[in-house]
Amino acid sequence: MKGLVRRRLALATLGVLCFAAVGSTRQSPTVAIEDVTLAEGTGGTTTATFRVVLRNPNLAESRVYYLTGGGSATAGTSNWSYAGGLTIPTSGTASPYPATLNVSGMTGTIQHLAVRIDALTHTFPADIDMLLVGPTGQAVMIMSDRGGSDDVAGVSFTLMDGAPPIPTPIVPGTYAPTDNAPVGETLPAPAPSGPYGSTLSAFNGTNPNGQWRVYVVDDQSSDGGALGGVTLFIATTASGADYIPRAGLLTFPPGTPAQWVTLPVAADAVAEPDETVNVQLFSPTNVAIADPLGTATILNDDGGVGPKPPRGLRVDSIAGSLLTLRWDPPLVGPVPNGYVLEAGTSPGGVIASLPLGPARTFSINAPSGSFYLRLRSTTAGGTSAVSNEVVAHVGVPVAPSAPADLLGNVGTSRVALSWRNTFTGAAPSTIVLDVSGTLSGSLPLGVTDTFTFNGMPNGTYTFSVRGVNAGGSGPSSAPVTLTFPGTCTGVLQAPSHFDVYRVGNVLTLLWDPPDLGPAPTGYVLSASGAVSGSLPLSARGFSAAVPPGTYVFDVRSTHFCGTGALTTPPVAITVP
Repeated sequence: MKGLVRRRLALATLGVLCFAAVGSTRQSPTVAIEDVTLAEGTGGTTTATFRVVLRNPNLAESRVYYLTGGGSATAGTSNWSYAGGLTIPTSGTASPYPATLNVSGMTGTIQHLAVRIDALTHTFPADIDMLLVGPTGQAVMIMSDRGGSDDVAGVSFTLMDGAPPIPTPIVPGTYAPTDNAPVGETLPAPAPSGPYGSTLSAFNGTNPNGQWRVYVVDDQSSDGGALGGVTLFIATTASGADYIPRAGLLTFPPGTPAQWVTLPVAADAVAEPDETVNVQLFSPTNVAIADPLGTATILNDDGGVGPKPPRGLRVDSIAGSLLTLRWDPPLVGPVPNGYVLEAGTSPGGVIASLPLGPARTFSINAPSGSFYLRLRSTTAGGTSAVSNEVVAHVGVPVAPSAPADLLGNVGTSRVALSWRNTFTGAAPSTIVLDVSGTLSGSLPLGVTDTFTFNGMPNGTYTFSVRGVNAGGSGPSSAPVTLTFPGTCTGVLQAPSHFDVYRVGNVLTLLWDPPDLGPAPTGYVLSASGAVSGSLPLSARGFSAAVPPGTYVFDVRSTHFCGTGALTTPPVAITVP
């Protein structure tokens, strides 16, 4: 209670004594796609799930397109081209009409089709109608009445379902088949009569072999041009593709902090090198692209894979001399029966090695100094290579690192903030909350990772937090801007890095706060199986001795407006 009173008085003092009202500039919204790592699997398909994050959202809907391609994984497409060239008159059918290309020797049925328009030249592209007819009679208008009046000269572009419409002017890129023709339009014979399809998926499930026909017509007068050719990219059910190319549109309604791109990846039992596949963001609306490229690393798990190193070694906390590390287990290879911690005073150096058990967290009272730490997994078959390396600064005058994942939430005049203290620098001795906007100032909070206050004066404020210690003031977190009075907006996200592990009959559950959406003020841990129930918590962890049985756990965030989503999937663990 005394601490809350001090915070209220301090915040009031900031407003009354120190600062006049000033303007506040809200950061522009940005979108970024994250990398992902997954095990390939040994049969069927597995899924690469890319998270696309919207930061600094405003009240407008944001949109961005995505497109797969690149990396060492193969899309399994075969290319077939008509490269003889077409002449497009000022009015009427092109020569030849149709242009034909023959596909042969492919097995399976079509699973994916993309079309490249090669070297289009025209003084009024919107005059062009272009129809693609497959060997079994499916007909798709791939371009009609698009591109406006802007001249194009030798422009090549690709058509794929899910991409944005063909633009004006037409520039190189990937677009969806786009038909703006009047309803019921039919091209001159010998083209088949309409109506025509509008998506290339109309060819899915059909036999690719045989004659493909491209009918091009200029349906106006005075303007003409030429087409260098047309190329088909065909993937079939028997093409042996690592993945099927995809394009699509992600939409972020107001309050939506993230969307996901899911990409099925073929799994097999063939020993092969690890592979990668990329997803690129493009054509944004009401948002800027901060990171356009996400890479999925597909780890081989076939052919006698040996022990793999742990993933994501991180300093979880430093409290005085007590240093706590956390890490994730390998995604592939044998399950570790333990770990080995290596420590040195220089990058890669080893002055001590300490064998650890199977738990994925470790705490130690460390001497003062700066230490370079890394882990190895141990199995019956040997010891892995080293994990990533981290630096821990214990009891030395090094400024703190910037807090991460600052989130905010508004409930009328209430404010809630949460963040994650980081430890690439030394531990903070206090966290300072910096406020600018309608009122401005700085407020020391002690060593904490949350802040709540009821009674914010009306206005718009930008908040950030930073750590301070004997080494100085560290850099600030990314800011968050909130307006009061207001109501809870946005979807409360699930906690991140949810982990459950067992040592004997003692279960330990750990999680981090969400890194997106509104700020949580607490958590609810739920259990089913050998025991059922829910437990409200303010801390981000729980440990208890339990009797034998199988337990299933999940956790959700809460705040003063409700509860958020459960962690997915739930984590099951058996105590023998």
